[in-house]
Amino acid sequence: MNPEIKPWMIVSRLKEGASEDIGVIVSVNTPPGTYTLAPFPQKSKSGRRTKHHLRPAKQEDIAALERQIDEHQVALREQTHVGLQAMSAAEIEEIANDVNHPQSSSYQTALQIMHQQWAWIEAYVRRAGAGIEALLDRSAMCAHARSAAEEHKVSEGRVMRALRAYLIGGMRQEALLPAWGRCGAPGRPRLPRTDRNGKHTSRPGRRNPAARNGMVEHLGVVSTEDVRTRLRLGWRQFKTSKKVSVQKAFALTLAKYWAERVEVTDKGRRITLLPIEQLPTLDQFRHHGPANDSKLSARRINIGEHRWDRDYRKEYGNERSRLMAAGQCASLDSTSDDQNLVLSIDRLARLPSSWNTKVRETYTGYIASFYSGFERPSTLTSLIAVAMAAESKVEFCARYGLKITDDEWISLNFRRIRTDNGEFKSEKGINAMTASEVSMEFAEAYAAERKNGVESTHFQLQIGATHELPGSTQGQIRQRGDEDPAKDACLTHAEYMHHAIRWILYHNNVQRVEHLLTMEMRRDKVEPTRAAILKWMIANGYVVSDAPNMTQIRRLCLPRLRAKVSAKGINIFDPTSKDTRYIPNLTYNSGALRETGLTDQGLAQDVWVHLNPNHLGKVWLLHREGLVEADLQTHDAELADLSLCEWLQIAESDRLDRYLTGGKRLEVLANDGTARYDSAKEAKAARARQQKKEAGSPPTRGMTKPEAAARQAQLDQSERLRLNGLQAASSANGPADKLLGDKSSNEPAWVAEARAARAA
Repeated sequence: MNPEIKPWMIVSRLKEGASEDIGVIVSVNTPPGTYTLAPFPQKSKSGRRTKHHLRPAKQEDIAALERQIDEHQVALREQTHVGLQAMSAAEIEEIANDVNHPQSSSYQTALQIMHQQWAWIEAYVRRAGAGIEALLDRSAMCAHARSAAEEHKVSEGRVMRALRAYLIGGMRQEALLPAWGRCGAPGRPRLPRTDRNGKHTSRPGRRNPAARNGMVEHLGVVSTEDVRTRLRLGWRQFKTSKKVSVQKAFALTLAKYWAERVEVTDKGRRITLLPIEQLPTLDQFRHHGPANDSKLSARRINIGEHRWDRDYRKEYGNERSRLMAAGQCASLDSTSDDQNLVLSIDRLARLPSSWNTKVRETYTGYIASFYSGFERPSTLTSLIAVAMAAESKVEFCARYGLKITDDEWISLNFRRIRTDNGEFKSEKGINAMTASEVSMEFAEAYAAERKNGVESTHFQLQIGATHELPGSTQGQIRQRGDEDPAKDACLTHAEYMHHAIRWILYHNNVQRVEHLLTMEMRRDKVEPTRAAILKWMIANGYVVSDAPNMTQIRRLCLPRLRAKVSAKGINIFDPTSKDTRYIPNLTYNSGALRETGLTDQGLAQDVWVHLNPNHLGKVWLLHREGLVEADLQTHDAELADLSLCEWLQIAESDRLDRYLTGGKRLEVLANDGTARYDSAKEAKAARARQQKKEAGSPPTRGMTKPEAAARQAQLDQSERLRLNGLQAASSANGPADKLLGDKSSNEPAWVAEARAARAA
């Protein structure tokens, strides 16, 4: 006999490119040469599976089964349980009693169904000596069904079905749980029922007011395939933008597909619809119009495809997920300096807007170069920034009054650069990078989130340093009634660069980034800063040149704890904290998780996960259809092999170390803030002294209105004299004309007299 033929093996009938499970073997050689097969529910002649009907077990010939196996007509596989039946009763009861679980009510209903059916058959299956033979004895089963039906006030057929379900499920109590995961084929709509004559017997849906008042002729329209097709066509034709509401699209659909007659007059078409009882409802249009296509949902159409993709798209890790070496990839982007700067020789003369270009190492977030100038973002500024990344920054910083060493701002050469479809996407830029053996990646247009690392660095620099300086635009366009920030402009470009570079040095060398530390770095006592991590990676061979071909295992595991699933994946709550805080650096995601649809929803949901406390690499999400496996989203291979207790201690150590070393970081920030304050104060004072020297003090509150007006007129006249004087003095030089603009050389006589008097 074939050794695969044994109890609790599922028999599958093989078809072209598919297979169908027909039953499970429950007994072999009783009597000899035969086996007992408990058949699964089969499809009816109409092609629909009758899930509630279970037929009795039957005896088959083993020789015939062996012949079918040899001819590849059937195949055997071990019995597995899916959905709720794969869980234990204790697990289901624990979830059902958890009021915070989003599916607790469904699990409570499943337990009630199981306990109710178990009460019908418990006395029979627990009878002394009862086994597989008792579940195959039809006469004994029928006798028990009659007595149990009379005792529990149910039909005999329901008791017999419970006994057969208990047998098919491997004689487990959990086999009586409902198989909700098999209710209908995935993605296939449920059509209304029909009788033998083809008449629809399904109710149209919720009763309308007329039907509730006894008007049976106003029950409504049944959603047949023809009705659904017309609703889908109307949705696709008319609900194409947010300008057309669902109600308007519904009215247009009725006019096209449910019109009784159309009259064409000199004023246009006049449409008469069918009676109200023959028209679909707005709810039917909302439900069947999109046809389960998420791209056609009204919410997605109203938001717009770009905004939907930006705010609700699925995230597959972060930008470091596929990187494992320093210098492997860099992000490049340009932005405004948000500053109103002045000439170094004249603090009353403003300069044009300045722009900066940053090159950011993707793995660590290390700012490799920073170029700021008055040129608009272009291929030229991008190439300068890339060249600066590979050069020493000692001389560059010395120009702005900062003395550093090469270790404080490391030079890097990249092999791949990620940028947007703007300044770097040109023939000149692509040819230059190709000649340097540097590959390029271009993010999607109008999708800054695809390179969010360098975008967030722009914001951090502006908030951390530049927006505190006088004359800053705060990154906002001046609105009507707002005070002009250019009135406070007093810093030169060199003074602005001094403070910008100081923040970059803080960002690279002082700011703590514990989340970037791997276990190997922690063993080597690497300081949690970007510069220290980058130096360690270079020293240990984690660089783009001759990078080892390693496969980092990104697995993580936690105890069975409360967690939250969102678009980013699964985040687990810290079990040692009374507060609802997450365990740092533990985020799980997988294709199976995304297929459940939990990550598609906008709001996060509370869930439970299973894990091995000695292995953090995988978690299993408790879901209605079973346990869904998800993998850790991490760049650290050794973290997956760490125990939960050790990682929680490390996280607590990080929090303690951050608290104890907080004074040092605050001291650096305080010194930087004080330097900016003193510099701004000195610049304002210098500006005020120069203004007072040239035109006297401004109007004060103690002056009368005529006196104040006369003083202000004197200041305005002095300003015009100063500007015209600066133009005449620099007429031989090109830059002044570019800054101040072309002015007519013909000036009034009183201006010439005033200039001569001032020169004397």
